[in-house]
Amino acid sequence: MVSNTPATASRIINVPQNYNAFGPTPFKIANHLPTHPLFQPDRICTLLKRIPRHLIEIRRVQNTGTNDGMYKRGPLDKQADPVSTFMNLETDPAWMLLHHTWVYDKDYKLVLKDYLRELKQSFPEMNPRLHNIG
Repeated sequence: MVSNTPATASRIINVPQNYNAFGPTPFKIANHLPTHPLFQPDRICTLLKRIPRHLIEIRRVQNTGTNDGMYKRGPLDKQADPVSTFMNLETDPAWMLLHHTWVYDKDYKLVLKDYLRELKQSFPEMNPRLHNIG
């Protein structure tokens, strides 16, 4: 089943033509998720409202103090509002991890299924390790 989303009109992922999945040379897989409608700010806010708060990890970003521009995740912030945190990322950086998005929003479940299907098609040698989302 393919969802009717712009990212799946062609493909979500782009695998280099001469890759070897188990070879010694690493390769990059590009994806088109940043331009997908589900990853636009308004749609992400809708998702954040649907997921139970305990399934959203929010951590403030901390400078490592090494003057190299590197950062690390700070302590878990259980009081932060997910939507406010997301909307203020530019001025107040945070690390956010959303668990089980596909359970609480069917559109994200469809794009995840499409992504997994494309991975299976692109890397048939990995099929036993890739599982469908129920």
